[in-house]
Amino acid sequence: MVRKIVSTKNTSHKQSNARYSYIGLLKFFAAVGIVFLHSGKGDSHWGCLWILVEFFFMLTGYFTYKHFQKDSKSIARDTLEQKSNKAIKYSISKFASFLPYMLIGVVAFYIAISLYELRHGIGAALSSLKTMPFDLLFLNSQLPRGNWAIWFISAMAIMFPIFCILCQTKRQKTLCAVMLPFIITYFLRIYDDKIYGVYAYCRAFFGMSAGIYMSHMVDYIKTIKLSKSKTILLNIIELVATIVAIICMYPGSKSIRVEFCKLFAILSIFVMLTLILSGKTLTSKIHNRLFDFLERISMVIYLTHVAVLWFTEIVLTSLNAMQYMRIACVTFSVLIAICTYVIVESITRIIRTRHAAEE
Repeated sequence: MVRKIVSTKNTSHKQSNARYSYIGLLKFFAAVGIVFLHSGKGDSHWGCLWILVEFFFMLTGYFTYKHFQKDSKSIARDTLEQKSNKAIKYSISKFASFLPYMLIGVVAFYIAISLYELRHGIGAALSSLKTMPFDLLFLNSQLPRGNWAIWFISAMAIMFPIFCILCQTKRQKTLCAVMLPFIITYFLRIYDDKIYGVYAYCRAFFGMSAGIYMSHMVDYIKTIKLSKSKTILLNIIELVATIVAIICMYPGSKSIRVEFCKLFAILSIFVMLTLILSGKTLTSKIHNRLFDFLERISMVIYLTHVAVLWFTEIVLTSLNAMQYMRIACVTFSVLIAICTYVIVESITRIIRTRHAAEE
């Protein structure tokens, strides 16, 4: 009997990890897709790849909501001040995990852009550094652009703690009912690729809010006992949603087609993630350590890729080989992210070991 219980627990744990393994692979490809978009100067055919940022927002909202909903008793008894303290503490812990990579990405970016502007003189090189403090202070969304990848972190620095408080609301069904018209209106009428001011905050907040609805859908699907034929149907729907999302990333250059594609891409991503996280499809059974590693470097790729883009452009311009820009940027971004991750994690591990030894 004991053996059976242990076996069941191990299986459940393995399946839980499996879901995240495949999601980790998708995170990696999403990060690579963003690099591919930014490295294709003047190419509007893959113009909807920016929607992949919403992929990250949805997942962030889903897992954050799940985190706070674990303790329903605490949600019922905590005061607003206690909920705010929990939200701030959780936000700090999440931001601390990728802060070193953000700093490396920002500093490397300004070194690269200074070298690029140096051809116009020292004054131009120094002038390019004027937005650096705003990037380091998470103010990229409010002020003129520096490293444009940091808008994501800048918007999240404001909206994530607020979202964490909302995740601790007692009456979640009422909250969802009130928010739904605003979310639908946003994605149908306002949704765009703008990354400054109120647009950045809307993208972060409504993207994460979609994760709440995803969580409720996942919980509902988990309660359904599916026959073999219905399970096959869910797998087909997931596959179709994945294919549609990929196709919609390539809308061409016509604005009408872009409007059509971005809505279908968002809906397809939502459906795909919901089915994967439900644990009812074949992809949720995949477990692979390589995928887990690729998930860990996905955010590193995103935070460092703009610096890589500038360095790559400097090198390829001097070699008169700009036609290789995209393949070079993607390749270098992945390799540099791997090296950066290994170095930072090794240093972090050494510091923690020494700190533990001193105690």
